[in-house]
Amino acid sequence: MQKLYKPLRIIIAIFSFLSLSFIFLDLNPDMNSIWYKIITWYQLIPSVNSFIRTAEFLSAGFIIVIILTLLWGRIYCSMFCPLGIFQDIINFFAKKLSKKKIRFKYARPKKKLRYLFLALAVIPLFLGSITFLGLLDPYSNFGRIFTNLFKPAYIVLHNFTGDLLMKIHIYSVPTKELVYASLESIIYPLLILGIITWLSVKWGRLYCNTICPVGTFLGFLSKFSLFKIKIDQNKCIKCAKCSAVCKSQCIELKTQEIDFTRCVGCFNCIDKCEHKAIGFHLSLKKDTLPIIKIISGKKNIPQKKETDLSKRIFFGESILFLSALTGISAKSEQQRRQKNRERNGNGTTRIEKQHPCSPPGSVSLKHFNNTCTACNLCVAACPGGVLQPSFLQYGLEGFLQPYMEPKKGYCSFDCTKCSDVCPCGAILPLSIEKKHTTQIGIAHFVEHNCVVFREGTLCGACSEHCPTKALKMIPYGKDLNIPVVDSELCIGCGACEHVCPADPKAIFVEGNIIQLTAKKPIQKKQKEGAIDEFPF
Repeated sequence: MQKLYKPLRIIIAIFSFLSLSFIFLDLNPDMNSIWYKIITWYQLIPSVNSFIRTAEFLSAGFIIVIILTLLWGRIYCSMFCPLGIFQDIINFFAKKLSKKKIRFKYARPKKKLRYLFLALAVIPLFLGSITFLGLLDPYSNFGRIFTNLFKPAYIVLHNFTGDLLMKIHIYSVPTKELVYASLESIIYPLLILGIITWLSVKWGRLYCNTICPVGTFLGFLSKFSLFKIKIDQNKCIKCAKCSAVCKSQCIELKTQEIDFTRCVGCFNCIDKCEHKAIGFHLSLKKDTLPIIKIISGKKNIPQKKETDLSKRIFFGESILFLSALTGISAKSEQQRRQKNRERNGNGTTRIEKQHPCSPPGSVSLKHFNNTCTACNLCVAACPGGVLQPSFLQYGLEGFLQPYMEPKKGYCSFDCTKCSDVCPCGAILPLSIEKKHTTQIGIAHFVEHNCVVFREGTLCGACSEHCPTKALKMIPYGKDLNIPVVDSELCIGCGACEHVCPADPKAIFVEGNIIQLTAKKPIQKKQKEGAIDEFPF
């Protein structure tokens, strides 16, 4: 029976990996399907974050992960975690391409590094920052790698295929616009990809057992798992076949013990053992189930030991360091924003925005920065390409979180994709009607930059593309018109800034710190059969 564990694990892992890959790579997936909801429901960090923010049971997929861990250990890491499965795929191809046979051997746990990275992820949460947790979260790292690095390559291949098919009169694969992320925003995903590739080829799942905070947390829970993989000393002949295929390097043959906190449940050892000496066994030891001691009335009073102050000093210094780092970032950002506008030599005004626009439905910059794990799923789903991973637009506290970049596109008036797909509660669901009046920012007009002022030419591109008619053209000199912004109607979609031909832009959108509600535009009903203006 236990021989079936590995094939079952591979089937589930392939399904999970391909499903999430298609979500991040696909140009226009159905984000409202039950399949999509299920496949993103049990991702640990987004699920916990969403549950904390919304308090909805439907967001509590992490409970399933915890239950599975308390039953069989860290099977989440091998079956459902996309970054973990990605490492297995890298290791698989490394074995196929390598001339030398890759064999693993037992390695001591790197506990100090594990808890250092866990502290870097958890401590800032008490300071109100989710940045470090988002940077270390495996699901978010997977999303950034696939969205910012692999999706452009996928679109290029997609368009190349479409062009070839068009030559033979097949038009079922239309070409799509290729939108690149900024160079700054792809450095970190590229760094993570390099690290996991190197570690996967050399040491299997070392990343999961050293850097990943989810792996460390689930490893702690696996101490109390009901079933654990153990070695039957009476059957084991110490052939070392199990240790050679253990990607976690957690099988110690000398003592015939398995460090179950590092075991990711790949079942390679069970599949490889010819003597059935290794497999799942019921674990009811008293040292792993302290509740039994309390119920049975037996007390295990620990002997008094000297207090180890090193851990307290480490956590204290970490808190001070992270507090100082956050303070320095906030101060430098404030100084930068004080010089947000400077006059150029040609009389134009160079614009530097004080606040970026966060996606519609993100409530406020504070809510968004404190909740978003920067998985970039909304970036992948945005059909207009206006959502882009940030660099320092939000400051250090919002590193790589999505923001609206009108240079790339604009927020479509009837689109709610980002609020439909957000798995962590950073972007709350919006109806199309509510989206029409959600004010994420306000457009500002800079007369000195406008081509009407500078060149005396006709232009009304911003007004023509405004979906709420918040931009109106008023007379300006002889036979010219210039735009004026109605801030009560503007929703900050960025269409005006996107189409403005001036360089630097004559109109820009300044993000709202708290998203407001704009007035609904009054549309005049046209009389039947009446035409206001001859169309030709």
